[in-house]
Amino acid sequence: MNKKTVQIFVLILIALMFIATIVISVVWRPSPDNTSASIITSEIFKITITSLSAL
Repeated sequence: MNKKTVQIFVLILIALMFIATIVISVVWRPSPDNTSASIITSEIFKITITSLSAL
């Protein structure tokens, strides 16, 4: 795989994570326990940042 393919794959992965984060926050907003949603959101961003720095 060349670098361009990897970059496109990472961009798609980040977009999917972003959409998943929005879906999770929208689905979990009505519940009183919002801490778990924010923990998952911060985990997703940590994973994204580490995968970006790995390139």
